[in-house]
Amino acid sequence: MKPHNRIVLGLACTLVGLSAWAGVRGDSRQVVVEDNWRAYGTLSTARNSTDSLQAISCAISSFDSGYSIVSCSARSSTGQSLICTSLNPLIIETARAINGDSYIMFTLDAEGNCTSLTVMQSSGFEPKQP
Repeated sequence: MKPHNRIVLGLACTLVGLSAWAGVRGDSRQVVVEDNWRAYGTLSTARNSTDSLQAISCAISSFDSGYSIVSCSARSSTGQSLICTSLNPLIIETARAINGDSYIMFTLDAEGNCTSLTVMQSSGFEPKQP
């Protein structure tokens, strides 16, 4: 195959792939708390929920001593809740990527230490409503 034809074929495949994903919307993710070790959900879905219980968040506190800590919490529509904290600089850095419509998933150990934090942005997540 000639180099020009490869480029055209590659571009065509890319455009077909992009059009297949255009307008993709994620499912309506509720805040989920699983067995006292993991919680996940989108900020926007929690905010838009019709119940007054769902919530998910992470907060970073920094002090003039150079010390920073992140705290993540979640509450499901059934009232189950989890909270974890971390001094791990990588988890703190990940928390800084959270914006108003982010998907958040965190895991914790038996002592309440955050062991992982995932933050994801996607056009498929519903936006927050006023």
